[in-house]
Amino acid sequence: MTKISVYQILYMMSKRTILSSFIALFITISLQAQEQKNEHYTLVTYNVENLFDADGKAVFDDYSPKNDNGEPWYTTADVNTKIQNIIKTLKRVDDGNGPDIIVFSELESDFTPVADRDSINYEKLLSAYENSTLSDMLLTSPTDAIKDLPSEALLLKGTKDAGLKNYHIKVGFSKLRPNGEPDNVQKNVVFSRFPFFEGKTQRHPLENARPILETWIDVEGDTLVVFANHWKSGASSAELEETRKQNATVLRNRLDELEEMNSDLDIVVAGDLNSNYNQYQTVQQVDRNGINHILLAGGSEKKVATEEDPRELYNLWYELPVDKRGSEVYRGKLSAIMHAIINSNMYDAKGLQYVDQSFEVMAYEGLNAYSINGSPKRWSSNSVGSGFSDHFPLLFSFTKADGPIDITHYGTPNEPDWTAPEPKLEKEKIKSLPRLKDLNGIDFSTDTKYYNDYVLVDQPINSRGYIPFSGYDFLVFSFDYDVKKKIGDIKGTGKPLRFVGKLILYRNIWEFVIESPEYILED
Repeated sequence: MTKISVYQILYMMSKRTILSSFIALFITISLQAQEQKNEHYTLVTYNVENLFDADGKAVFDDYSPKNDNGEPWYTTADVNTKIQNIIKTLKRVDDGNGPDIIVFSELESDFTPVADRDSINYEKLLSAYENSTLSDMLLTSPTDAIKDLPSEALLLKGTKDAGLKNYHIKVGFSKLRPNGEPDNVQKNVVFSRFPFFEGKTQRHPLENARPILETWIDVEGDTLVVFANHWKSGASSAELEETRKQNATVLRNRLDELEEMNSDLDIVVAGDLNSNYNQYQTVQQVDRNGINHILLAGGSEKKVATEEDPRELYNLWYELPVDKRGSEVYRGKLSAIMHAIINSNMYDAKGLQYVDQSFEVMAYEGLNAYSINGSPKRWSSNSVGSGFSDHFPLLFSFTKADGPIDITHYGTPNEPDWTAPEPKLEKEKIKSLPRLKDLNGIDFSTDTKYYNDYVLVDQPINSRGYIPFSGYDFLVFSFDYDVKKKIGDIKGTGKPLRFVGKLILYRNIWEFVIESPEYILED
């Protein structure tokens, strides 16, 4: 029997330990490389419904410091509430860290601008407030300098306070008029945790709309071109579609230029196009529309993915079931005028690649969506402000390409007889709503708990169409023809009408809005 010395045993053990350690290190490095290779990045497009600054100079009356009665209206407290609510929504992404890229619409163009707005250093601008939070700035010590900060700077400060990713900013400034004021009330802004390629940013002026902001982003060595849009309003108007066709033409021409320059560019078109994804079905009075026929954004995912026609774009709305395609509710119907649209290069095996089926609507019940029907909780400046936006943000993911894209199924086109879906009223949740009869003594002007929310009403309507209650007169209103007829038939009779109404304040008139016939409850 061969004898083995203690030294030999220790030597053999050390070799095994080294080998085991090497194997463990190799596995760790491989796993880390795999994680790095498969890392997903997120892009959100968000119309925040008019984030105005606090300088008191507002084109829209809803954002003036005082209302028609001379009472405080859009104050620094409102600005704080609005930004905090935007951040609450963004923190739903990436475990509270926020998106990697955000395309914002409807940030106010500054009507008290600095001399050289293109050279604003936002880090330097906010450095004076590094020891204060945004809430401290706006609620405790709102100096004139703070009130004069542009909306994007205030929003950036809020994201920093909340621990969101460290963002770089590009702003879609409008051209200035001779009096020094911007041409457009609102602007598009892009936040990115990745650096922008300096010298590449462009702003493309549009007819009667905010300039398109073109940004080039360095995503860890790969280039992503993002276009931030906010086209002419009036999505249902055939007349205004002529303006949107001009807006679409500007973008389409630029995309064609880029295709000629570099056919491998990964491109995202995002923002509020004020056009439904299926505008050809919603505005049929025109033969050609901007989004479908000029921009060439549609639902032919297979055609885009296989580069059958490099000019065609894929609208990510087609990733969802037809009845889930909606970022807004307009007159009782879902509409989808917010968009995330990608080009064919987001499907190839080079550069960046779309993560299939990652598209979603950022609607969160109990936060920015009503539990009773899933519609957006829009913003109101009443009291210290409440609500979020009349648009839901949209989200999708992309990654570094590592071979062909894995598509589980292609987007679903609409049927020819498509009709706009309606938000579903969750009738079992009606019993949890506050009842108007229990709210006697509430000062609705200062108590925002019930404002811009649904209330269960069971009261007579007087001959003027109002419900007198607790010192207030509430107009009962609807856009729906059948509901209007029902109100007309019952008002002044003394008979109570039982319904679910949204409590709002519109042009200093308190109202209960009945959205459709199903919101009238039969005994």
